[in-house]
Amino acid sequence: MNNILLKDMIELATEQLRSYGHAEDTLRIYKSCSFRPLEDFFQSKNCLHYEDELILELKSINLSQLNEGKISKGTYNWRIRGIKILEEISSTGHFEWKVFYQNKKVMIPHYFEPILHQFMETLNHLSPKSKGIYESILRRLFAFLSEKNKLNLSQVTGKDINEFIILISKDRPKSMDDVMTSLRKLFAFYEKQVGTSNVNQILLGSPQRRKHKVLDCITMDEISLVLNSIDQATSVGKRNYAILLLASTTGLRAGDIAKLKLTDIDWRNSEISFLQGKTKETLRLPLSKISGDALADYILNARPNSDSQAIFLRSVAPFSGFKEGTSVACIFRRYLKKVGLNHSIGDGKTFHGIRRMLATEMLHSKTPVTTIAQVLGHKHMNVTKQYISLDLEGLTQCTLGFDSLTIGRVSREGI
Repeated sequence: MNNILLKDMIELATEQLRSYGHAEDTLRIYKSCSFRPLEDFFQSKNCLHYEDELILELKSINLSQLNEGKISKGTYNWRIRGIKILEEISSTGHFEWKVFYQNKKVMIPHYFEPILHQFMETLNHLSPKSKGIYESILRRLFAFLSEKNKLNLSQVTGKDINEFIILISKDRPKSMDDVMTSLRKLFAFYEKQVGTSNVNQILLGSPQRRKHKVLDCITMDEISLVLNSIDQATSVGKRNYAILLLASTTGLRAGDIAKLKLTDIDWRNSEISFLQGKTKETLRLPLSKISGDALADYILNARPNSDSQAIFLRSVAPFSGFKEGTSVACIFRRYLKKVGLNHSIGDGKTFHGIRRMLATEMLHSKTPVTTIAQVLGHKHMNVTKQYISLDLEGLTQCTLGFDSLTIGRVSREGI
């Protein structure tokens, strides 16, 4: 199918994705993360038609960029997903969604199905994702036991469990805490049912401690460099400045900034209130004067006329709000490049790194962790601690004021 236009193949792929029930937001992610890199590469080769040779070259380039740390594993997966879709369309004229299932359901002998079903019913309080993790691990366990000719859990010994842990650790090295929790809960459930178990409780009794890497974050000097590089004399500059300043003073996620509405701002009380996309809970935060001034400057002097309730609008017609946080993160990446700040995986120079920077700065200004958790919209302290880089000893002043930055002051009357 090398004589077909690339854009026609992408349109066909998008329609098939839509037929599988994917939401429009998901389709937009496919467009920006899977198909647009394909289009850009073919355009750079002055080629409008699908060509197998160029596809092979692009696969090689993506793999090299992954190995060199130029792109993340997530970015690589999205790009390869787009390539695989077009490869299958080229070969067969269509593609089957089953190709992209990450984990196939492990089939287990019928005699283990009842105990698995009964155990899974006790986990109805968990999220579907957590339940899926438990079931995936336990199906692996039951398949392993079947190969050892163990027909029920009463025949299982500590040695069997030890062998299974060693086996599964080879492809789940970073999620052994989930493995241990699944096994512990299963055998606790079974022991409650039958009153006894041969599994060594010492083996499953000791807690598996999660290992959290202390991640880097972008620095205040780097944020200031980015903010001061924005041309606030232009409409786009006013918008981008307001976006990045708001992120720097509140720690809002890119997705939440993209979805902010005009009605989310309480100008009288200098507050901002919105429904978090990740937690689905309402978060209310103070709006600093500098951020409020930047927002007012954009809304009064630069925001296009539009029926959209979104605060931040695209700069070209039709003037609609951003559909996802990816667009907001791209704005930040463009300014990083503009000021010569090179980004590599894990260095914290990302939009999410701004959020981590704010948490770290608040910590070193003696802000209680409970307050930091509230600002970031976290339910649990353990989540908040992952955002704090503890290697910045010596900072003694909270830098939420951004007093060193030069901005225009505007009135918020009438908003």
